Amino acid sequence: MWLFHISVSKAKVLRMTIIRWVIFLLPTLLVTLGAYLLALHQAELFAPPMGSSFPREPVLKGVYRFEVLKGRTNYRSAVGETIIHCNTFSYYDGTFLQTAGRFDCNYLMEKLQDKQVEVYRIWVPRINIKVESTVVKIVSDGRAYLDRSDAQVRELWIRDTNQDIFAFMESVFLLSLLVFWPVSGVIMKKWIGKKKTLT
Repeated sequence: MWLFHISVSKAKVLRMTIIRWVIFLLPTLLVTLGAYLLALHQAELFAPPMGSSFPREPVLKGVYRFEVLKGRTNYRSAVGETIIHCNTFSYYDGTFLQTAGRFDCNYLMEKLQDKQVEVYRIWVPRINIKVESTVVKIVSDGRAYLDRSDAQVRELWIRDTNQDIFAFMESVFLLSLLVFWPVSGVIMKKWIGKKKTLT
């Protein structure tokens, strides 16, 4: 008889555990999926179609300078007084969804420091319209040190945007785990309390 009682108790514990996990996982997965679909849909509305030609800025001419700013933790690339950015293509650049820092052109500093350059910049679709244009070509002394076609930029836009969306989804999932686990515990306590009251 006592063996039967133990097995019934274990069955109740198992059932309660399963119920709590369902209460916990269902909203977690729904919120994560909803955030992912929303971010994806927003970006897809502005995705550049195949064969896109991106708007260009006038060619920027001047002396390239890489500067380390105060504290040696901030730096920037500039041509004259104009700051330039390379490798920033995501639709979500300049927002909290952005997974990487702004990439300036510091990897070119050894080749271009204090040289006269011509810089070609384009505008790619972004949710944050305040984000600067992106460098796709830099020429100095007739040599191209960076040269990306519109087709390459489109591929980079899709890649970087998808990376930001997946990183955002992971963040939402982790946040949901932290929120819904204690919530599921509160719900279970209230439910158990009500059952005891009814019995």
